Amino acid sequence: MTSLRSKILTSYGLSMAAMLIIVAIVIADLHYLQTHIIEGEAVQDLSDASQKIRRDEKNLFLYHDPNDLEQLRQQLDVARNALTEGERVFAAIVGPDELQQLELALSSYSIQLKQYANLSPSQRPAKQEEIRTTGQQLSVLSQDLEQSQRGILTETTSVAARTLMIASVTVILIGVG
Repeated sequence: MTSLRSKILTSYGLSMAAMLIIVAIVIADLHYLQTHIIEGEAVQDLSDASQKIRRDEKNLFLYHDPNDLEQLRQQLDVARNALTEGERVFAAIVGPDELQQLELALSSYSIQLKQYANLSPSQRPAKQEEIRTTGQQLSVLSQDLEQSQRGILTETTSVAARTLMIASVTVILIGVG
């Protein structure tokens, strides 16, 4: 028969080992969650740039100010940079086909904008509609990307919460045992 002291030490050791395992699992979950939050920032940067592009586009067509054209070009550069920097993240979120559509929309928009700048004022209204259509497509694609990222983040937080709940129940059961 084992002594009471050895039983207490054994149960204490087992509970500490279980606690360390649970802490490791929770830390891994939090790291996974943090990774998805950082990915969400890249998606947000692209989405913000897309919204600013649409705003600058509206200002350009409404006021015909050359400064608005320059701001629009700058926002296109911001969007391209966000897409380039987050390419791996975006491909993982929406897949290569949707990523290619996004790259194509940005490229088409840029080309159309260059063509618009070289047109006479009487020829611009027809090009404006083409630019608006491409801008709308860009906006929809970036919103889809953002929505997919939110879904992934929601699922990740649910998994982390379930893991924490299971860990808590395990600790309680070990304590009772």
